[in-house]
Amino acid sequence: MPRIGRAEITFSLTTFAAAMLALYISFLVGLERPYWAMLTVYISSQPVAAAALSKGIFRVAGTLIGAAASVLVVPMFVDAPPVLSLVLALWVGVCLFISLLDRTPRAYLFMLAGYTAALISFPAVDKAEDIFNIAVLRGMEIAIGAACSSLLHTLIPAHDFEAAIGGRIRTVRTEMGRWLDEVLDGKVDAERPDLPSRMAGHMTELRLMATHLRFHPDGGKLARGTIMVLWDHLVLLMPLVDAIEDRLTVLREPEGTSWPEGLADVLAHLRDWVGQEPQTLSATRAGVEARLAAWHETLSPDDWRGLIALNLHARLAELVMRYEATQWLAEHTLHPATPLPAPLTPLLRAKGRRLWHRDVGLAFRSALAAVIGVLGSCAVWIVTMWPDGGTMAMICAVVCSFFATLDDPRPAQASWLKWTALSLPIAAVYLFGILPHVTTFEGLVLALAPTLLVMGVFLGDPAIYVKTMTLVVGFCGALALTAALEADFARFINSNIAQLIGAAAAIVTTGLFRVIGAEAAVQRILRRNWGDLARLAAGRLALTGEAWNSLMVDRAALLSPRIGHLASLDGRDRAAGDGLREVRIGLNLIQIRQMIGVVPADTRQELVNLQNAAAGLCHAQSLPDRTGLDEYRAETLVALRAAGAKCREPSSGSAERDLLNILVGMTRALLPEESL
Repeated sequence: MPRIGRAEITFSLTTFAAAMLALYISFLVGLERPYWAMLTVYISSQPVAAAALSKGIFRVAGTLIGAAASVLVVPMFVDAPPVLSLVLALWVGVCLFISLLDRTPRAYLFMLAGYTAALISFPAVDKAEDIFNIAVLRGMEIAIGAACSSLLHTLIPAHDFEAAIGGRIRTVRTEMGRWLDEVLDGKVDAERPDLPSRMAGHMTELRLMATHLRFHPDGGKLARGTIMVLWDHLVLLMPLVDAIEDRLTVLREPEGTSWPEGLADVLAHLRDWVGQEPQTLSATRAGVEARLAAWHETLSPDDWRGLIALNLHARLAELVMRYEATQWLAEHTLHPATPLPAPLTPLLRAKGRRLWHRDVGLAFRSALAAVIGVLGSCAVWIVTMWPDGGTMAMICAVVCSFFATLDDPRPAQASWLKWTALSLPIAAVYLFGILPHVTTFEGLVLALAPTLLVMGVFLGDPAIYVKTMTLVVGFCGALALTAALEADFARFINSNIAQLIGAAAAIVTTGLFRVIGAEAAVQRILRRNWGDLARLAAGRLALTGEAWNSLMVDRAALLSPRIGHLASLDGRDRAAGDGLREVRIGLNLIQIRQMIGVVPADTRQELVNLQNAAAGLCHAQSLPDRTGLDEYRAETLVALRAAGAKCREPSSGSAERDLLNILVGMTRALLPEESL
């Protein structure tokens, strides 16, 4: 049962008021299709002001680009319908392709630019001489709707955006604290395996929310730059905690083995330390570091267990530094009046490179499905000369675009068709039973209020947002409110049948060209991870550790909702399911590349051999049949041990000791069943 509370009611009332204001202004200035302004309000409205404003801005910008494309293309090709159909279909496909590669809220601009050209051009092919005026009118109608939505949602926000971001930050802090507590306590409960994936999802949502902050009406008390610096540190903290957990697991193998002397005391002290407030963390940090230093004096690199313990010491020392910085950054983000310690203030000026996962192949297939769907609809339109065939083509473009981010868009597209069909009887009752008796604008508002207010309440529930939005769009589009009531039953039936056929065409072409299952989506991401690792090892991908982490955490967030499908994968893939193993491999490869310039020439050659072997291993892992995997595993192990032997020579210096620590981490991440 959808939750209906104060926020949902406020959102519905505000959206309805904005829609009626946009409709009134459109009537007042004599626009041709005022219902476009009303529709834009419902499409642009978001429960938080910053999101509504950003979506409104992107909607206006996308509309202007799409309108400009219509003005350019329609007069040029209006006498050649097949060519016009091809050009518009390609425009929709190219814009959708760019949109799917963007992966930020700005992607809406590109998607809208694509199907807006279809919405403007197809109904205007029989009056090409007026295409400029038509495009200007559509732009005005949509601009009015976006402006009204942004204005009223800014004045009367349903949700506090800053509180929402703050809540997300607190959630990430809480889950990170829980994960650390369990790792340092040496326990794993039933829910813990999914925790890194959930955290990755929360962090990607935080990153997306932060992109809206630039549109916050007063600039926001929360600084976007500060949030992104915090995000960077959280991203670096995740693989670090994962590595610590891995090393602790190894030190307890075989089962029942006790930890090295002194480690239990260090972990207990650390566990108490991480549960404190930032001010206390800083005040007691020296004591924690002293315990770590004392434990380090007891360690020796004589065997694999000793190397793991030394590597664990390095990871714990890094944890102390990074965890304290993260807690201070979180506190400063939530409470800007809290000053950062002087050593941390330069972090706010640093701008790291942040990457998003992009699937070019899948974006191309989505674009191809849209192109073929629009072309097929146009072909039916041209052959049958059906007056409403243009509606079929433009709805196909919209439905192909809306759901292109899903693994299998067909269920959502079928839901669109279903809820559009369900909206038509409601619209018919209004169009032929109620509106003929309405003679004033006030009466129109009163007539529309019961239906739109109820629909608006359910728009606030993310679980049924798409269904409700489809119902609203279908209802408002079928009414097609203009200055004079146009209650033509034959036209109503024809145009709405065209809508349903257009949606059906989108389902068919999507099924032919675009559908992948959730398991295939998981495989694509995992293989892309290994492919990028191969490029990283071979030197064909130059990234900093921060950039690599951000990319992998984004992919982990994409894996998170599909985590149930990892059960069907084999052991190697399933172990990589949360993405953190690949993060650690990548970080080690980056560190090895950095060490090449500081180690002696003979050790440098061993590292080059290791990079080549690791590149082959990761490439083989990325292949569907993993051709050559066993050979590359053996070659990589030989290269790792050869480099490790160089680092253990009596003449080795501090650089080799640092490298040995990296090689231990590389072995645990890339070949966890082996030892150095």
